[in-house]
Amino acid sequence: MRYLAAMPAPPDPLELHRAAYARAQAGDYRDAEARLAEPRPQDPTTAAWRNALGASLWLAAPDAHPAPDVPPAEPGAEDPRAIVQAAIARAAWLAHRFEPHPVDRGGALADALAEEQRGLLELGRGEAAIAHARFEAARRRASDPSAVVDAAAWAAYASLATGDVEEGLARARRASRMARTESLLASEYLASSVLARARRHAGAPHLATRVLTQLLDVAPSPWRPWLTYELALAGGAVADHAGSPSEALAAVFAAARAGDRAAFDAAAAAYAARVEGFAPLSREARAIVEALDPDAPATTPFARGVDALSPHGVVDPREGDGAVACVLARPSGARRILSGAAALVEAPRWEPAESALREHRSLTLLSALALAPSLEIEEAFEAVYGFAFTSAKHDAVLRTLLHRTRALLDDAAEIDRAGATLTLRVRSTLLIPDPRCARPADQRVLAALAHGGGALGARELAQGLRVPLRTVQLALKRLVDDGAARVERDGRRVEYVVEDSAFCEPTLSRLGARPSPA
Repeated sequence: MRYLAAMPAPPDPLELHRAAYARAQAGDYRDAEARLAEPRPQDPTTAAWRNALGASLWLAAPDAHPAPDVPPAEPGAEDPRAIVQAAIARAAWLAHRFEPHPVDRGGALADALAEEQRGLLELGRGEAAIAHARFEAARRRASDPSAVVDAAAWAAYASLATGDVEEGLARARRASRMARTESLLASEYLASSVLARARRHAGAPHLATRVLTQLLDVAPSPWRPWLTYELALAGGAVADHAGSPSEALAAVFAAARAGDRAAFDAAAAAYAARVEGFAPLSREARAIVEALDPDAPATTPFARGVDALSPHGVVDPREGDGAVACVLARPSGARRILSGAAALVEAPRWEPAESALREHRSLTLLSALALAPSLEIEEAFEAVYGFAFTSAKHDAVLRTLLHRTRALLDDAAEIDRAGATLTLRVRSTLLIPDPRCARPADQRVLAALAHGGGALGARELAQGLRVPLRTVQLALKRLVDDGAARVERDGRRVEYVVEDSAFCEPTLSRLGARPSPA
């Protein structure tokens, strides 16, 4: 009898299912698979948690596991029921299907998941500030680690949707670190994809590309449509299924480069329809199409010439090393377009000759004047040289600049100087490369490092970018000083690699966890 009294109590099946779900969140699916291999529990709450395990396995490997059934609304089953509902909603969102998917309240986790869905609906309607407040409140209230991290990632996404890129990037970095620290696999996919989006919005598409290409190597197939679209926006060359947003975006760029107006309009309409229903993506798509359409009204800061960064940091996949954009100046007015849209300008136009493309200062002056179209001398000088004009020191410099710029224009336009005011008078259509939109040397070097996938030396980078070695060396020094790159030494050889403290390659072995095939 003493021996029988000392025997441990059999494990509680409900607790075994809950523990299996917690391990699955960290990418260990063995217990979940073991529970699903057992006979279906009779207890309704345990059976509901079994369905929650099935939902986790389905999102991680949909080809090997069937879609889950939503458990009945039983007392005590609120959390696992909400887990299944949220998994179905996330799968639809990842496929860019933005119809409402309600999640029931009831338990602590169920309430957090329901708040996430409400926030996503608000975000989809364009109520980004309201959604941001909801995600922040949910993050503070949630007790489940995955709910905390997901709410933090969505708050970062909402910050980007409000236009606060600096806050969005800071929040995305924190969410990515939180997910990695807590070892939450699905949350890390979400936080990393939001981090990549924030990198692009901040003007660092090369860092976004690095994150996304590595995620695509390890993330489950339901994540592919979302990740490939973000990669396409950052300029990555991706192949995706027919009808996807990434394919629609590629068709818009291709039609613009071909100068096919009818194809462009059709592609733009198809692109808009594909992201309809989620305001951040719809607004982004409209801004991209406007930047490619020379006949569209100039409503964005980029098109008006206020911001040199392309809309939402989007990158043409065939973007070269020169100016990202051109100023299209007509007698009726001027606006900026992405260089890939130059072929859509149907009227005969003036463009600088190949040899004149080195006249960066003259082209900068022309771009600034075309968008103004009148500037005070002080404004024009600072736009070109980046420092204040002083008549005693810089008058001769200004006269030389005006002489070279007028010679560049020939008869296409003229620059009038009336006292302290410069005015550009356009006689015919001008297409002026805007050097202010060119990728800076530091970013080009960092992009080459990111795309290289490993350590590279300064000489290799200089040869690949076709720029002077000294330019690359100075850029690398600044990148190392700023913490964006680090030095690795192999004997006498000095090499450089990208440093990103918020997304590190060692995490990839864990991110690649998969359930076993069925």
